[in-house]
Amino acid sequence: MAAWIACLPQAASLRLALVEPGERPAVRWLHSEAGKPSAASLRRARRAQPRGRWASVALLERGQYQLLQTEAPEMPPEEWRDALRWRLKDQLEFPVDGAALDLLAMPAQAGPRNPRTLIAVAAPAAAREQLRRSGQDAGWDWQALDVAETALRNLGALLASPNRGHALLHLGDSHATLA
Repeated sequence: MAAWIACLPQAASLRLALVEPGERPAVRWLHSEAGKPSAASLRRARRAQPRGRWASVALLERGQYQLLQTEAPEMPPEEWRDALRWRLKDQLEFPVDGAALDLLAMPAQAGPRNPRTLIAVAAPAAAREQLRRSGQDAGWDWQALDVAETALRNLGALLASPNRGHALLHLGDSHATLA
């Protein structure tokens, strides 16, 4: 796995980190800038990054997406996304048309009457497009847009040691997440 850059634009700051995987993953570069993130702040970060080419991922800000728990439909998994789009449309705070929807399957529970549980991650087109456009204007080519909850899960997987339990705790200004 190659090194990658993660970008976290928040309401009052922009933060980027270059992470190098390996037996002991390491942060090789950090960039932090106060103020509302913009194409100009992303350009400054682009100029400040170390030389090289890395995959880059940007995180949607909390409030720009929704996480919803739901039961898996009684159909093949490849059809779940379309079926759930319409099941969840009344629970979303934004129009389902144009919304990105991704599904995370939860581990199956023991017992005959326990349905398969999914976590649906939904993001409106406007939030995704704004982040994509700002990044593109600054020369960033996001390989993926992510959310904090799955980013922590992915980081935890990088740090995991075989046959050992692990946890990752993130403390933010207004929230905490344990993964």
